[in-house]
Amino acid sequence: MALLCAGHPDAARLGRAEADRYGTDDLTPAVMTRDRDRVRSWIDQVVAWFPDPEYHFYAALMLAHVGDSDRAVEILAGAVEHGFFPIQTYRQHQWLEPLRSRADFLAVLRHAERRQEEARRAFVDAGGETLLGAGTACEADEARQRR
Repeated sequence: MALLCAGHPDAARLGRAEADRYGTDDLTPAVMTRDRDRVRSWIDQVVAWFPDPEYHFYAALMLAHVGDSDRAVEILAGAVEHGFFPIQTYRQHQWLEPLRSRADFLAVLRHAERRQEEARRAFVDAGGETLLGAGTACEADEARQRR
């Protein structure tokens, strides 16, 4: 689905190959033709049993693309609640453009911003920046002075 979102010229062929590999129905043609009913039906079946929040994000993208904005926002809110909140993608992905003026989408975006800040704070408080060698310049200077 990422290739389709990016406008890749082989997205349909590769989508079919992916569906064959996993033994699933290929949703790519329905998304490409904006078959709202088929996309909604398929996604509702999958999200009922597949809890992965990143998949739910892609499901929301597809729903937004085919014009099912209400369900797209609902599923996107769940993706954020369950830990998937890449803020820049939410702000910039072109398939989310139809949602940007909606109050419920803006509320989801604000919630995602809060979740990302909480995660960043927890990472820093746990010493994550130092562990990755991404500490501040002052921390690097202090470490050199201790040697």
